[in-house]
Amino acid sequence: MPKNGPPRHGVRPLATIVAALVVMGVIGTVASASEPLPTAPVKVYAIGDSITDAWGALGDATRHPERSWATGTDESVRSWVRRLAERMPPGTTVDGVNLAVAGSKTTDAWGVVGQALTVDADADIVLVGVGSADLCMSNVDAEADLTPAATFRQKIDDALAAITAPDGAPGAKIFVSSIPNWYQVWENVPDKPQRFDAVRGWTCPLLFQTGLANDSTRAVFRARLLSYNAALQDACAAVTACRFDGQAAYELVLQESDLSTTDYFHPSLAGQQKLAEATWGAGWYAMSDAVTGFAAVGGVESVALTWDALPATAAGVVIRQTTGAAPTGPTDGAPVYSGTGTATTLSALTPGVTYFFGAFAFDVDGAFGPGAFASTTPTSRSLPKPKVHEPRGRERTKEHLGPGGPGHAGRPDSARAPRPHRGGKMPRSPWNFATAVRV
Repeated sequence: MPKNGPPRHGVRPLATIVAALVVMGVIGTVASASEPLPTAPVKVYAIGDSITDAWGALGDATRHPERSWATGTDESVRSWVRRLAERMPPGTTVDGVNLAVAGSKTTDAWGVVGQALTVDADADIVLVGVGSADLCMSNVDAEADLTPAATFRQKIDDALAAITAPDGAPGAKIFVSSIPNWYQVWENVPDKPQRFDAVRGWTCPLLFQTGLANDSTRAVFRARLLSYNAALQDACAAVTACRFDGQAAYELVLQESDLSTTDYFHPSLAGQQKLAEATWGAGWYAMSDAVTGFAAVGGVESVALTWDALPATAAGVVIRQTTGAAPTGPTDGAPVYSGTGTATTLSALTPGVTYFFGAFAFDVDGAFGPGAFASTTPTSRSLPKPKVHEPRGRERTKEHLGPGGPGHAGRPDSARAPRPHRGGKMPRSPWNFATAVRV
């Protein structure tokens, strides 16, 4: 780990970021884990050690806050600052101020408490990434050199108290990242000579130092890492405005490509990007909203799908179609819709088959919220009954009367002669057999 940096006076705002995308939709009608975005303009502060100020991210022994998971402006990292900017209305400024000091332990004067005291009252969000220096500084080469867990917890309590104090930034949201699993880094990338430097000494001596590190020291290291993360979680839980990452950073699997070639410990650009993605996903503004009002109505060989306006966190919605059972997720089944609308109609469906649909809202990162589900069965086309023409009155013809005239259908001609009337005269027939039309 690099040695402690010099004290800083004031704040150092990073370049203003202009939002690149308008998120369409309105706030949903049901509660969810996502929260409304902060009111513009937005000020994001970061405090911590060299992991948070992106020391060595470019393979050199230099801090790179513009590549930090927290406040970076580098497009490849997609930090919290960039992700916020993408979600804000066009023209909104999102400024990042990185106060992290490389190599600072929690017990140092310019450790997390000293940094917290310099957070201005205009802070909307404070990101905390601390604890790696307490484990991995070059002078931590024995168990006695590790910051005691109780002391570590007290320093985190003091830092959070400084932020939430009336003369601090009482209106800010606080996000606390867990410490990455450096023990797992040793398992994946065990031996690298770059972990020793003549000036800086060994990085993480209890893990990496040749001739010192062994199973015993690594067990001590691992136990203290877990106790530090527990302290971070408990300290955050005691503050209403604080949110812990739920061990998201700790659970990351960092491979060799995620580590700086400077010492194969500090995160590279790829590693910083992984930290940004993992911690953002555990934050307030990640996609966790479901589509509401989702309904399916079956028609003639068709289905009409409707849903409410999308939640504010959503950039669009994907709808999947299956038969037999509901889609298990946003990649299961046939895609039948993707967009920002509130309705679609599907045609050429099989009558009598029950179709299942899942609607999944997604954000600008392509992350999906929970699904909303509906099902219905299309009907078949009913053929009209053939009409039988029943002649009435003058519409009757000889064809209708039969060969024998009315009342004589099917009789032979010899049986058609009318009977004489009493008096010997034939009555006047009401029928004209020449035309077969009644007169």
